[in-house]
Amino acid sequence: MATEPRPSIVSSCIELLERLAQFSEKVTRTLRGVTKTYKEAEAARNHLRDARKVATQLRRTVVAFFRPEGGTAEAC
Repeated sequence: MATEPRPSIVSSCIELLERLAQFSEKVTRTLRGVTKTYKEAEAARNHLRDARKVATQLRRTVVAFFRPEGGTAEAC
């Protein structure tokens, strides 16, 4: 004959499961935030890399334009 579990054990198990569910929700939210932050940081890094390329190209163009030996700039 099986005996019924004591209500305190059942309620303790239910409480533990509820706490685990809450904890897993918090961890999930945290991981989503980390993922979002990582994606934003990666996008910012890509934009900075692209801006650096454009600035480098602009610098080379300006140097070539004003170069004394064969640049296309005219004296004022």
